[in-house]
Amino acid sequence: MTELLTDEALVVLTVSPSLEETVIDWLLSRPGGGGFTSMPVSGHSASHEGLSNIEQVTGRRHRVQFQIQMDTASVAPFLADAHRNRLANPRSALRPAYEAELRSARKV
Repeated sequence: MTELLTDEALVVLTVSPSLEETVIDWLLSRPGGGGFTSMPVSGHSASHEGLSNIEQVTGRRHRVQFQIQMDTASVAPFLADAHRNRLANPRSALRPAYEAELRSARKV
């Protein structure tokens, strides 16, 4: 029996709805880029910094989340390209509007 071991990561980008089309265009234009998933989500935080009055009252901020599966070796160049294209906050890749969550998975 042959075993197939691969290291994969799921990169999750959570962005403002105003960046949705820009991120879609960027993801579709990446060389060798595979598919991705996008969905509307709500962001929640104890911090009210930058929230509108309505967002403060409802306790949520509308966001769009992208899930992109790739091999782990591609993650660092992918995030660097996101920074270069101003799709990720250069101060921190883990800010609420630009989360990058990596999950390594081994397939056997």
